[in-house]
Amino acid sequence: MGMASTSATKDKTPPQGAVSLPLASADDCGKIARAGVREKHLKRKCIVSGKVLSRSEMIRFALDANRNVVPDLCACMPGRGMWVVADRDAIVAASKGSKFKHSIKTKVKVDPMLPDTVKALLLKRCLELVGFAKTAGVVVVGQSSVEQALKNGELAYIIMGSNAEGLEPEVPQNISSYVIGCLPEAELGAVLSSNQIFCLGFKPHSLTSKLRLEFTRWQGVNSGAINPSLTDCEKP
Repeated sequence: MGMASTSATKDKTPPQGAVSLPLASADDCGKIARAGVREKHLKRKCIVSGKVLSRSEMIRFALDANRNVVPDLCACMPGRGMWVVADRDAIVAASKGSKFKHSIKTKVKVDPMLPDTVKALLLKRCLELVGFAKTAGVVVVGQSSVEQALKNGELAYIIMGSNAEGLEPEVPQNISSYVIGCLPEAELGAVLSSNQIFCLGFKPHSLTSKLRLEFTRWQGVNSGAINPSLTDCEKP
């Protein structure tokens, strides 16, 4: 008489604070990467600065059913879009002024927290792409592993993990030229199922290129630094 085999079931409940992300299939990764390549070659005019820039450097806004201005990071919402350079000062200027109204030629509602909403959504997008890149096998985690991968010429760039206060870590001299910036350490740890993330290396890949585009947009919205191209813009 045969006995049914039993096996211990592992607890797959994500740790507290973890970001729930879908696993990326090869087809998903390819679609995301190709979208990033297309964005680099399409141009739009910023409603604040008046400059014509690559869509990859900008944020598209659209109107929802209640005429609220909402960020459309994927540029897929129906209706006419309103494009603003990915810079916090520019988004603040558009939000507090009448740029959205003049662009769309109708009355609109603008949430005063719109710049912070864009910042949060872009961070989420960056973290999702880190997860996709991990699934695709193009992420190297940990300082020693990153340093070895650099010696082997395997990395395109490095992202560091900042602490809860947002302070940037001290970057070792031997990897500093490859570091493009920081993402919050806690959020990175949740995506990569690790308690502590000091640095991440990214191998050359189309997903890696897409992440860099989104990371650059997030930096612009996150920093609050004045973009030189905004000197003649409407100020809040």
